[in-house]
Amino acid sequence: MAECIKELLQRWFYDRRTNAREISTYLTMFIDRYIKDSTDTAQQCEIHPIHINKFKVDDKWKETIIDLDEHSCSCHEWDLDDLLCSHAMAVVRFKGVSINSLVSDLYTIGFLKHAYEIGVNPVPNPKF
Repeated sequence: MAECIKELLQRWFYDRRTNAREISTYLTMFIDRYIKDSTDTAQQCEIHPIHINKFKVDDKWKETIIDLDEHSCSCHEWDLDDLLCSHAMAVVRFKGVSINSLVSDLYTIGFLKHAYEIGVNPVPNPKF
């Protein structure tokens, strides 16, 4: 049983490491998709500047406050996941700021590659 788990982990790490090497974007594919979805929702938001990097954002359901300096939104989605919510995406589009500068390093290809750098080594069979 342990041998099967080890082989499965070795295969997973090898496949993910190989796939990560082939990706040339800055962010992972999952995050790229997430950003596209958030951008679609963000197009429906109204932006009202409060200060240089602070904005009130109105969407269909609620009003939120975005603070770009603090990387936070009153909806708390950005605060919890360290991922831009649709409100933050609306402000990013409004200001023309680079999304990459506001996304956590956790969601970059470099971090993904680093996560799978180390392989799963075989464990020798104990001698009786």
